[in-house]
Amino acid sequence: MPMYDFRCEECGETFSELRRSGDDKDVPCQHCGSTRTKKLISSFATRTAKTGSSCAPAGGG
Repeated sequence: MPMYDFRCEECGETFSELRRSGDDKDVPCQHCGSTRTKKLISSFATRTAKTGSSCAPAGGG
């Protein structure tokens, strides 16, 4: 399940929530409980290997 960012229209709080794709119904604000929230457009994070890192086990061999 993807993580989505939301902003509350009542208190202005921004929060993230793990939701199923397309499941935007009644996302309550984690701060005030209001359901007047909007999904924000956000970028996604990727994880890449560091250059020059070694996969050899520690301790030599």
